[in-house]
Amino acid sequence: MTRIGFAVLLLWLFAIEVLHARILNGYGAKLNDNKQCLENLRLLLTGNDSLSADQRRRLKSKVADLIDFISLYEITEETIRQLKIVSPRIFGLSDSLRDKQGRPTDIYIKLVHEDRSRIPLAGANFLWQHAYDKDLSVSEFGDQSASIEVWVDCNALMFLSHELGHVIYIIPNLATYVDFYNYAYSRTTNISYVGHKHQDPSGKSADSFVKQLHSDWKEYRRLSGIKLESPLSRLATIKKDLKNEIVRSEELTTRSKPVAPLDAH
Repeated sequence: MTRIGFAVLLLWLFAIEVLHARILNGYGAKLNDNKQCLENLRLLLTGNDSLSADQRRRLKSKVADLIDFISLYEITEETIRQLKIVSPRIFGLSDSLRDKQGRPTDIYIKLVHEDRSRIPLAGANFLWQHAYDKDLSVSEFGDQSASIEVWVDCNALMFLSHELGHVIYIIPNLATYVDFYNYAYSRTTNISYVGHKHQDPSGKSADSFVKQLHSDWKEYRRLSGIKLESPLSRLATIKKDLKNEIVRSEELTTRSKPVAPLDAH
């Protein structure tokens, strides 16, 4: 193959990757910055004896927030992997989503604490119609995207599948669904009812995804014999491990400090 042919092949493969819709971790974009910030704070806490008690307290509070962020990233990543293993069908449909015009649409997933979720529902999807393109989905992650939040202290895999069922229907039918949505729910005040009116096709899709997950889950358990740990339990373990790393680092730094010589006089 010539150099030109090889270059064309690379561009073609890159284009395929760019044009492929993906399920993505919603925490991913800020992960590296937060990890670096955590490392900087760890060094500051372990190598600075001049910090006041109040300064140290505020730094440790920031450390706790960063550990929480990284832990939520990790448990979200684990949940996405679980979905891929337990229900390849649901994952495959979600990981190759396209709108009516054939454009790939990425789905960003976040497991969140109940008290920090945007709306008081265990699972919710967030997307809206582009101002100048009725078939184009937009979320806080930009054009050609949708986002999903699921409470970490619930049956995350089930609620994630439910919300994916909504999104899988809405994206290819965005323009017509928005018209239906505005008509069906214009006077609805109960947000838990939104998306689940009897005639709502996205609600039917969500229900079918949950049924699919139950079926896939039973088969997975039968074949593997594995019972997955709850997300909340896993989150606690991940946070504990990260905290222990900080503590061990502080202990090692303390031990390595030179001991002042005794005054011989």
